[in-house]
Amino acid sequence: MKQMKQSTRILLLCIALLLGCAMFGTAIVLQKKANAEVIPEAGSSANADRPLQHLSWEGKYCPVKRRISTLLVLGTDDIEGRYEKGPEDVTMFYNDVLSDLLLVLVFDEDAKTVTPLQINRDTMCDVFWLSVNGKVGGTVTEQIALAHTYGSGSQDSCENTSNTVSRLLFDAPIDHYISFTMDAVPLMNDLVGGVTLTLQEAAVEIDPDYQAGTTITLKGKDALRFVRYRDTALLDSNLPRMNRQRLYLQSFLPAARASLAANSDLVIDAFKVLDPYLCMDMTVNDLSAYVERLAEYEILPVLTADGQYEMGENVAEFYVDKDELFACAVKAFCREDQ
Repeated sequence: MKQMKQSTRILLLCIALLLGCAMFGTAIVLQKKANAEVIPEAGSSANADRPLQHLSWEGKYCPVKRRISTLLVLGTDDIEGRYEKGPEDVTMFYNDVLSDLLLVLVFDEDAKTVTPLQINRDTMCDVFWLSVNGKVGGTVTEQIALAHTYGSGSQDSCENTSNTVSRLLFDAPIDHYISFTMDAVPLMNDLVGGVTLTLQEAAVEIDPDYQAGTTITLKGKDALRFVRYRDTALLDSNLPRMNRQRLYLQSFLPAARASLAANSDLVIDAFKVLDPYLCMDMTVNDLSAYVERLAEYEILPVLTADGQYEMGENVAEFYVDKDELFACAVKAFCREDQ
């Protein structure tokens, strides 16, 4: 009984910290592409060494570090899809839940660092689509946020997004995922007593008081609006939102760590609040390993690649600079001597 209680506490603590990392931006092994080797429990410290892999782009080949583990963090825009009446009044389910926030955390076991790599949700790329039997049927060029709309909106959708992210990042390894609906942001924000930050740029479209240089404390739904809002009338509105998400993360983590140190019941409270909002493929051992690293490792600056926006037929389309994206991927996944 004591062991079960301890494992549960580890699980809750991991959820609290991992969700904290996910603010700006699952017990099975991810499905790999057909030409990739499956590495059981790759996220655990016991199996951190991986077979030799390379990232390649336009004749450049860079070996992936042997002692890393990777976690994809997803923030989705709703908790459920839609139900509509079909022919003969048959109720049909549509999964239209997108990934508004995509963040890859790369844990370097030797350097004791965590490198976050943020992906613009509007990025146009080859997205895997799933057939009615859940099998990959091919790819279609569209926003990477739409990868989550294939499948049921649960683990299959997260796995499809994971595979799409890996393909975008030059077949970089993605070991695990954790997904949460953005509705969880104000809940987690208030569990740590709110988040205080200093605005690097004005955000008066959210609140007239949000002037550059102003220090604010975000509470409740204000936190969600801060990390989620974008003016859809602007073509590149996701870029300032990504900037705010990175700023929020920098301030949330110290608040979360301080609250966890001061309140031994915080993880229990977090579990009660967050459980309905989470989807992940991690075992308790994986979670325990990740939370230990988040607590001990140095969290490096967030990497993200620039690109160009164009207006598509219906939506804004972001075309990432592939050379810059490759440089980001190499910095996150590969050896420094490359």
